[in-house]
Amino acid sequence: MQLLTFLGVFRLERTDFTWKGNSVLENPSPYVVEALLEFNNIKQITVFLTPEAADHENWRGLQECINKYSHVSLNPIYISSGQTEIDLWRLFEAVVNAVQPKSTVIFDITHAFRSIPFLAFLATAFLQKARGVIVDSVYYGAFERNQAKTPIVNLTPAIKLLDWLTATQQFIATGSAVSLGELLTTIQKDFIFNNQDQSRSPYLLEKLGTSIQNVSRSLELIRSMGVLQEAEALKAIPAKELAQEVGYFAKPFELISEQIQQSYNLFALSYPENPENSKLALQKHFLLLRWYVKNDMGTQAILLAREWIVSARCNGARKPYLSKNNREIIENKLNEMTKRKPNLTKATARSLEDKLILTWSSLRNYRNDIAHAEMRHDSANVIELQRYVKNELIQSLEKIFPEFAL
Repeated sequence: MQLLTFLGVFRLERTDFTWKGNSVLENPSPYVVEALLEFNNIKQITVFLTPEAADHENWRGLQECINKYSHVSLNPIYISSGQTEIDLWRLFEAVVNAVQPKSTVIFDITHAFRSIPFLAFLATAFLQKARGVIVDSVYYGAFERNQAKTPIVNLTPAIKLLDWLTATQQFIATGSAVSLGELLTTIQKDFIFNNQDQSRSPYLLEKLGTSIQNVSRSLELIRSMGVLQEAEALKAIPAKELAQEVGYFAKPFELISEQIQQSYNLFALSYPENPENSKLALQKHFLLLRWYVKNDMGTQAILLAREWIVSARCNGARKPYLSKNNREIIENKLNEMTKRKPNLTKATARSLEDKLILTWSSLRNYRNDIAHAEMRHDSANVIELQRYVKNELIQSLEKIFPEFAL
Protein backbone atom coordinates (compact mmCIF):
# COMPACT_ATOMS: atom_id res chain seq x y z
CA MET A 1 0.00 0.00 0.00
CA GLN A 2 1.22 3.52 -0.84
CA LEU A 3 1.10 6.46 1.57
CA LEU A 4 1.02 9.98 0.13
CA THR A 5 2.03 12.67 2.59
CA PHE A 6 3.18 16.29 2.62
CA LEU A 7 6.05 17.90 4.51
CA GLY A 8 6.73 21.58 5.04
CA VAL A 9 9.06 23.71 7.12
CA PHE A 10 6.86 23.99 10.17
CA ARG A 11 8.54 23.27 13.47
CA LEU A 12 7.66 19.70 14.45
CA GLU A 13 7.52 18.55 18.05
CA ARG A 14 7.62 15.09 19.50
CA THR A 15 4.19 13.91 20.58
CA ASP A 16 2.37 10.78 21.63
CA PHE A 17 0.27 9.85 18.60
CA THR A 18 -2.92 7.94 19.47
CA TRP A 19 -5.31 5.92 17.34
CA LYS A 20 -8.77 5.13 18.69
CA GLY A 21 -7.63 6.31 22.12
CA ASN A 22 -4.51 4.15 22.32
CA SER A 23 -0.86 5.19 21.98
CA VAL A 24 0.63 3.96 18.71
CA LEU A 25 4.38 4.27 19.28
CA GLU A 26 6.51 3.21 22.20
CA ASN A 27 8.19 6.62 22.24
CA PRO A 28 6.93 10.07 21.14
CA SER A 29 7.78 11.07 17.58
CA PRO A 30 7.50 14.28 15.56
CA TYR A 31 6.38 12.32 12.48
CA VAL A 32 2.79 11.14 12.11
CA VAL A 33 4.03 8.96 9.22
CA GLU A 34 5.88 6.77 11.71
CA ALA A 35 2.69 6.26 13.68
CA LEU A 36 0.71 5.40 10.54
CA LEU A 37 3.22 2.65 9.72
CA GLU A 38 2.22 0.88 12.93
CA PHE A 39 -1.40 0.18 11.96
CA ASN A 40 -1.33 0.24 8.15
CA ASN A 41 0.35 -2.14 5.72
CA ILE A 42 2.41 0.59 4.03
CA LYS A 43 5.17 -0.42 1.61
CA GLN A 44 5.85 2.90 -0.10
CA ILE A 45 5.83 6.47 1.19
CA THR A 46 5.59 9.31 -1.32
CA VAL A 47 6.47 12.68 0.22
CA PHE A 48 5.60 15.95 -1.53
CA LEU A 49 8.20 18.62 -0.77
CA THR A 50 8.62 22.28 -1.66
CA PRO A 51 12.17 23.50 -2.46
CA GLU A 52 12.34 24.99 1.06
CA ALA A 53 11.22 21.75 2.69
CA ALA A 54 13.70 19.67 0.67
CA ASP A 55 16.56 21.47 2.40
CA HIS A 56 15.01 21.51 5.87
CA GLU A 57 15.72 19.46 8.97
CA ASN A 58 12.18 18.03 8.85
CA TRP A 59 13.03 16.13 5.66
CA ARG A 60 16.41 14.96 6.95
CA GLY A 61 14.82 13.77 10.16
CA LEU A 62 12.04 11.91 8.35
CA GLN A 63 14.59 10.08 6.20
CA GLU A 64 16.50 8.97 9.28
CA CYS A 65 13.26 7.84 10.92
CA ILE A 66 11.99 5.81 7.94
CA ASN A 67 15.41 4.16 7.41
CA LYS A 68 14.59 2.09 10.50
CA TYR A 69 11.83 0.38 8.51
CA SER A 70 13.60 -1.81 5.99
CA HIS A 71 10.37 -2.88 4.25
CA VAL A 72 9.36 0.69 3.41
CA SER A 73 10.65 2.81 0.51
CA LEU A 74 10.68 6.62 0.76
CA ASN A 75 10.25 8.62 -2.45
CA PRO A 76 10.31 12.43 -2.62
CA ILE A 77 8.37 14.45 -5.20
CA TYR A 78 9.29 18.11 -5.46
CA ILE A 79 6.48 20.63 -5.89
CA SER A 80 6.25 24.39 -6.19
CA SER A 81 5.36 26.50 -3.18
CA GLY A 82 3.69 29.13 -5.36
CA GLN A 83 0.00 29.97 -5.30
CA THR A 84 -0.70 30.80 -8.95
CA GLU A 85 -3.29 28.82 -10.86
CA ILE A 86 -0.54 27.13 -12.86
CA ASP A 87 1.21 26.08 -9.63
CA LEU A 88 -2.01 24.60 -8.28
CA TRP A 89 -2.60 22.55 -11.43
CA ARG A 90 1.00 21.35 -11.36
CA LEU A 91 0.51 20.21 -7.79
CA PHE A 92 -2.70 18.41 -8.74
CA GLU A 93 -0.90 16.75 -11.64
CA ALA A 94 2.00 15.71 -9.38
CA VAL A 95 -0.36 14.02 -6.92
CA VAL A 96 -2.30 12.24 -9.65
CA ASN A 97 0.81 11.06 -11.50
CA ALA A 98 2.34 9.69 -8.31
CA VAL A 99 -0.30 6.95 -8.12
CA GLN A 100 -0.64 3.91 -10.36
CA PRO A 101 -4.11 3.10 -11.75
CA LYS A 102 -6.12 0.61 -9.67
CA SER A 103 -3.67 0.80 -6.76
CA THR A 104 -4.57 1.30 -3.10
CA VAL A 105 -3.41 4.47 -1.35
CA ILE A 106 -3.53 6.32 1.94
CA PHE A 107 -3.44 10.11 2.23
CA ASP A 108 -1.93 11.97 5.19
CA ILE A 109 -2.61 15.71 5.22
CA THR A 110 -1.28 16.47 8.72
CA HIS A 111 1.55 18.71 7.52
CA ALA A 112 -0.04 19.89 4.29
CA PHE A 113 0.02 23.66 3.93
CA ARG A 114 -2.06 26.39 2.31
CA SER A 115 -4.53 24.94 -0.20
CA ILE A 116 -2.96 21.47 -0.39
CA PRO A 117 -5.61 19.69 1.76
CA PHE A 118 -8.31 20.94 -0.61
CA LEU A 119 -6.34 19.87 -3.68
CA ALA A 120 -5.60 16.52 -2.06
CA PHE A 121 -9.32 15.84 -1.70
CA LEU A 122 -9.95 16.82 -5.32
CA ALA A 123 -7.12 14.56 -6.44
CA THR A 124 -8.60 11.79 -4.32
CA ALA A 125 -11.94 12.08 -6.09
CA PHE A 126 -10.27 12.14 -9.51
CA LEU A 127 -8.13 9.10 -8.74
CA GLN A 128 -11.15 7.15 -7.58
CA LYS A 129 -13.33 7.98 -10.57
CA ALA A 130 -10.82 8.21 -13.42
CA ARG A 131 -8.03 5.83 -12.40
CA GLY A 132 -9.90 3.19 -10.38
CA VAL A 133 -7.71 3.91 -7.36
CA ILE A 134 -8.89 2.65 -3.97
CA VAL A 135 -8.46 5.31 -1.28
CA ASP A 136 -8.14 3.22 1.85
CA SER A 137 -7.93 6.12 4.31
CA VAL A 138 -7.29 9.83 4.74
CA TYR A 139 -5.59 10.76 8.02
CA TYR A 140 -4.92 13.94 9.96
CA GLY A 141 -2.84 14.21 13.13
CA ALA A 142 -4.66 16.78 15.27
CA PHE A 143 -1.58 18.24 16.98
CA GLU A 144 -1.90 21.09 19.47
CA ARG A 145 0.96 22.67 21.35
CA ASN A 146 1.15 21.96 25.07
CA GLN A 147 -0.89 18.83 24.49
CA ALA A 148 0.77 15.54 25.44
CA LYS A 149 -1.24 13.35 23.10
CA THR A 150 -2.11 13.86 19.43
CA PRO A 151 -5.12 11.89 18.17
CA ILE A 152 -4.97 10.66 14.59
CA VAL A 153 -8.29 11.43 12.94
CA ASN A 154 -9.72 9.39 10.08
CA LEU A 155 -11.10 11.83 7.51
CA THR A 156 -12.10 9.12 5.03
CA PRO A 157 -15.86 9.68 5.54
CA ALA A 158 -15.37 13.21 4.20
CA ILE A 159 -14.48 11.72 0.81
CA LYS A 160 -18.04 10.41 0.68
CA LEU A 161 -19.20 14.02 0.41
CA LEU A 162 -17.60 14.13 -3.03
CA ASP A 163 -19.44 10.93 -3.94
CA TRP A 164 -22.70 12.46 -2.73
CA LEU A 165 -21.97 15.57 -4.79
CA THR A 166 -21.38 13.51 -7.94
CA ALA A 167 -24.46 11.35 -7.38
CA THR A 168 -26.64 14.38 -6.66
CA GLN A 169 -25.45 16.12 -9.80
CA GLN A 170 -26.25 12.99 -11.80
CA PHE A 171 -29.81 12.98 -10.46
CA ILE A 172 -30.34 16.68 -11.13
CA ALA A 173 -28.90 16.44 -14.65
CA THR A 174 -30.45 13.13 -15.75
CA GLY A 175 -33.11 12.13 -13.24
CA SER A 176 -31.19 8.95 -12.44
CA ALA A 177 -30.69 8.17 -8.75
CA VAL A 178 -28.79 4.89 -9.19
CA SER A 179 -25.61 6.29 -7.67
CA LEU A 180 -27.51 7.81 -4.75
CA GLY A 181 -29.16 4.44 -4.14
CA GLU A 182 -25.78 2.70 -4.15
CA LEU A 183 -24.44 5.13 -1.54
CA LEU A 184 -27.44 4.48 0.71
CA THR A 185 -27.10 0.70 0.53
CA THR A 186 -23.36 0.98 1.17
CA ILE A 187 -23.92 2.94 4.39
CA GLN A 188 -25.99 0.17 5.96
CA LYS A 189 -23.70 -2.63 4.75
CA ASP A 190 -20.58 -0.82 6.01
CA PHE A 191 -22.22 -0.19 9.37
CA ILE A 192 -22.97 -3.87 9.85
CA PHE A 193 -19.57 -4.98 8.52
CA ASN A 194 -17.69 -2.68 10.88
CA ASN A 195 -19.67 -3.94 13.90
CA GLN A 196 -20.49 -0.48 15.07
CA ASP A 197 -22.85 0.33 17.95
CA GLN A 198 -25.88 -1.85 17.28
CA SER A 199 -28.04 0.18 19.69
CA ARG A 200 -28.63 2.60 16.85
CA SER A 201 -28.39 0.64 13.63
CA PRO A 202 -29.91 1.61 10.27
CA TYR A 203 -32.43 -0.85 8.91
CA LEU A 204 -34.27 1.16 6.24
CA LEU A 205 -31.38 2.71 4.29
CA GLU A 206 -30.61 -0.42 2.30
CA LYS A 207 -34.30 -0.82 1.45
CA LEU A 208 -34.45 2.84 0.42
CA GLY A 209 -31.30 2.55 -1.67
CA THR A 210 -32.51 -0.60 -3.38
CA SER A 211 -35.92 0.93 -4.14
CA ILE A 212 -34.35 4.07 -5.60
CA GLN A 213 -32.06 1.99 -7.79
CA ASN A 214 -34.96 -0.18 -8.94
CA VAL A 215 -37.03 2.85 -9.93
CA SER A 216 -34.08 4.43 -11.75
CA ARG A 217 -33.16 1.30 -13.65
CA SER A 218 -36.79 0.66 -14.55
CA LEU A 219 -36.90 4.19 -15.96
CA GLU A 220 -33.72 3.69 -17.96
CA LEU A 221 -34.88 0.34 -19.38
CA ILE A 222 -38.47 1.49 -20.03
CA ARG A 223 -39.99 -1.04 -17.63
CA SER A 224 -43.19 1.02 -17.63
CA MET A 225 -45.15 -1.32 -15.36
CA GLY A 226 -42.12 -1.86 -13.16
CA VAL A 227 -41.67 1.89 -12.68
CA LEU A 228 -45.16 2.12 -11.19
CA GLN A 229 -44.66 -0.87 -8.90
CA GLU A 230 -41.16 0.12 -7.74
CA ALA A 231 -42.28 3.70 -7.11
CA GLU A 232 -45.10 2.35 -4.97
CA ALA A 233 -42.60 0.26 -2.98
CA LEU A 234 -40.48 3.37 -2.45
CA LYS A 235 -43.50 5.38 -1.34
CA ALA A 236 -44.49 2.66 1.15
CA ILE A 237 -41.28 2.98 3.22
CA PRO A 238 -42.28 4.53 6.60
CA ALA A 239 -41.59 8.24 6.20
CA LYS A 240 -40.99 9.18 9.84
CA GLU A 241 -38.56 6.35 10.61
CA LEU A 242 -36.81 6.87 7.29
CA ALA A 243 -36.33 10.60 7.95
CA GLN A 244 -34.73 9.81 11.30
CA GLU A 245 -32.29 7.32 9.73
CA VAL A 246 -31.38 9.63 6.89
CA GLY A 247 -30.78 12.51 9.31
CA TYR A 248 -28.48 10.40 11.47
CA PHE A 249 -26.64 8.15 9.00
CA ALA A 250 -26.96 9.85 5.58
CA LYS A 251 -27.00 13.58 6.25
CA PRO A 252 -26.12 14.66 2.68
CA PHE A 253 -29.13 12.75 1.34
CA GLU A 254 -31.47 15.03 3.31
CA LEU A 255 -30.81 17.80 0.80
CA ILE A 256 -32.05 15.75 -2.16
CA SER A 257 -34.47 13.30 -0.52
CA GLU A 258 -37.62 15.39 -0.97
CA GLN A 259 -36.79 16.14 -4.61
CA ILE A 260 -36.37 12.43 -5.38
CA GLN A 261 -39.60 11.52 -3.64
CA GLN A 262 -41.52 14.23 -5.48
CA SER A 263 -40.05 13.06 -8.78
CA TYR A 264 -40.67 9.33 -8.31
CA ASN A 265 -43.86 9.29 -6.19
CA LEU A 266 -45.79 10.62 -9.19
CA PHE A 267 -45.54 7.17 -10.75
CA ALA A 268 -46.54 5.11 -7.69
CA LEU A 269 -49.39 2.64 -8.29
CA SER A 270 -50.16 -0.73 -6.77
CA TYR A 271 -51.14 -3.55 -9.15
CA PRO A 272 -51.04 -1.51 -12.37
CA GLU A 273 -51.79 -4.66 -14.36
CA ASN A 274 -55.29 -5.00 -12.84
CA PRO A 275 -58.06 -4.07 -15.31
CA GLU A 276 -59.72 -1.68 -12.82
CA ASN A 277 -56.47 0.31 -12.71
CA SER A 278 -55.98 0.50 -16.47
CA LYS A 279 -56.95 4.17 -16.99
CA LEU A 280 -54.96 5.32 -13.96
CA ALA A 281 -51.97 3.27 -15.12
CA LEU A 282 -52.12 4.92 -18.54
CA GLN A 283 -52.30 8.34 -16.89
CA LYS A 284 -49.20 7.43 -14.86
CA HIS A 285 -47.48 6.29 -18.05
CA PHE A 286 -48.28 9.65 -19.62
CA LEU A 287 -46.58 11.31 -16.65
CA LEU A 288 -43.67 9.00 -17.36
CA LEU A 289 -43.59 10.25 -20.95
CA ARG A 290 -43.44 13.82 -19.68
CA TRP A 291 -40.58 12.81 -17.35
CA TYR A 292 -38.61 11.28 -20.21
CA VAL A 293 -39.00 14.43 -22.30
CA LYS A 294 -38.05 16.69 -19.39
CA ASN A 295 -34.91 14.64 -18.68
CA ASP A 296 -33.80 14.50 -22.34
CA MET A 297 -34.38 10.76 -22.63
CA GLY A 298 -35.66 10.93 -26.18
CA THR A 299 -35.13 7.27 -27.03
CA GLN A 300 -37.19 6.13 -24.06
CA ALA A 301 -39.86 8.72 -24.82
CA ILE A 302 -40.30 7.61 -28.44
CA LEU A 303 -40.32 3.90 -27.65
CA LEU A 304 -42.83 4.29 -24.82
CA ALA A 305 -45.07 6.72 -26.75
CA ARG A 306 -45.49 4.27 -29.62
CA GLU A 307 -46.62 1.55 -27.20
CA TRP A 308 -48.68 4.00 -25.17
CA ILE A 309 -50.87 4.86 -28.17
CA VAL A 310 -51.66 1.16 -28.59
CA SER A 311 -52.49 0.88 -24.89
CA ALA A 312 -54.74 3.96 -25.00
CA ARG A 313 -56.65 2.64 -28.03
CA CYS A 314 -57.07 -0.74 -26.32
CA ASN A 315 -58.45 1.01 -23.27
CA GLY A 316 -60.83 3.03 -25.43
CA ALA A 317 -62.12 -0.22 -26.95
CA ARG A 318 -62.47 -1.68 -23.41
CA LYS A 319 -59.90 -4.34 -24.17
CA PRO A 320 -57.08 -5.33 -21.78
CA TYR A 321 -54.05 -3.49 -23.11
CA LEU A 322 -51.50 -6.06 -21.90
CA SER A 323 -52.99 -8.74 -24.15
CA LYS A 324 -50.66 -9.48 -27.07
CA ASN A 325 -53.60 -10.34 -29.30
CA ASN A 326 -55.46 -7.11 -28.49
CA ARG A 327 -52.34 -5.06 -29.14
CA GLU A 328 -51.77 -6.70 -32.53
CA ILE A 329 -55.37 -5.96 -33.55
CA ILE A 330 -55.01 -2.29 -32.60
CA GLU A 331 -51.62 -2.00 -34.32
CA ASN A 332 -53.03 -3.46 -37.53
CA LYS A 333 -55.96 -1.03 -37.44
CA LEU A 334 -53.62 1.92 -36.94
CA ASN A 335 -51.44 0.76 -39.83
CA GLU A 336 -54.50 0.36 -42.09
CA MET A 337 -55.66 3.88 -41.22
CA THR A 338 -52.24 5.18 -42.19
CA LYS A 339 -52.28 3.35 -45.51
CA ARG A 340 -55.67 4.83 -46.41
CA LYS A 341 -54.29 8.37 -46.19
CA PRO A 342 -50.73 8.20 -47.48
CA ASN A 343 -50.63 11.89 -48.48
CA LEU A 344 -51.92 13.31 -45.23
CA THR A 345 -49.98 16.34 -43.91
CA LYS A 346 -50.26 18.69 -40.94
CA ALA A 347 -51.87 21.25 -43.18
CA THR A 348 -54.60 18.85 -44.35
CA ALA A 349 -55.20 17.07 -41.04
CA ARG A 350 -58.56 18.20 -39.69
CA SER A 351 -60.07 15.49 -37.50
CA LEU A 352 -58.66 13.73 -34.43
CA GLU A 353 -58.34 10.62 -36.57
CA ASP A 354 -56.15 12.52 -39.04
CA LYS A 355 -53.96 13.79 -36.18
CA LEU A 356 -53.74 10.25 -34.78
CA ILE A 357 -52.62 8.94 -38.17
CA LEU A 358 -49.86 11.56 -38.42
CA THR A 359 -48.69 10.93 -34.86
CA TRP A 360 -48.73 7.15 -35.28
CA SER A 361 -46.87 7.38 -38.58
CA SER A 362 -44.18 9.62 -37.09
CA LEU A 363 -43.73 7.50 -33.98
CA ARG A 364 -43.61 4.29 -35.98
CA ASN A 365 -40.87 5.67 -38.23
CA TYR A 366 -38.83 7.16 -35.40
CA ARG A 367 -39.25 4.02 -33.32
CA ASN A 368 -37.99 1.82 -36.17
CA ASP A 369 -35.14 4.24 -36.82
CA ILE A 370 -34.00 3.96 -33.20
CA ALA A 371 -34.61 0.22 -32.83
CA HIS A 372 -32.54 -0.54 -35.95
CA ALA A 373 -29.68 1.74 -34.87
CA GLU A 374 -29.84 3.92 -38.01
CA MET A 375 -29.10 0.92 -40.26
CA ARG A 376 -31.18 2.16 -43.18
CA HIS A 377 -31.26 4.95 -45.74
CA ASP A 378 -32.82 8.32 -44.94
CA SER A 379 -32.57 7.92 -41.18
CA ALA A 380 -33.48 10.85 -38.96
CA ASN A 381 -30.54 12.78 -37.56
CA VAL A 382 -30.06 13.69 -33.91
CA ILE A 383 -31.35 17.24 -34.31
CA GLU A 384 -34.56 16.04 -35.96
CA LEU A 385 -35.18 13.46 -33.23
CA GLN A 386 -34.57 15.98 -30.47
CA ARG A 387 -36.83 18.53 -32.10
CA TYR A 388 -39.66 16.02 -32.43
CA VAL A 389 -39.42 14.87 -28.82
CA LYS A 390 -39.20 18.39 -27.40
CA ASN A 391 -41.71 20.18 -29.59
CA GLU A 392 -44.26 17.69 -30.94
CA LEU A 393 -44.51 14.41 -29.07
CA ILE A 394 -46.35 15.40 -25.88
CA GLN A 395 -48.32 18.17 -27.57
CA SER A 396 -49.78 15.86 -30.21
CA LEU A 397 -50.74 13.17 -27.68
CA GLU A 398 -52.42 15.73 -25.40
CA LYS A 399 -54.75 16.76 -28.25
CA ILE A 400 -55.62 13.21 -29.27
CA PHE A 401 -55.98 11.69 -25.77
CA PRO A 402 -56.91 14.55 -23.41
CA GLU A 403 -58.45 12.15 -20.86
CA PHE A 404 -54.98 10.72 -20.07
CA ALA A 405 -53.00 13.95 -20.20
CA LEU A 406 -52.36 14.72 -16.55
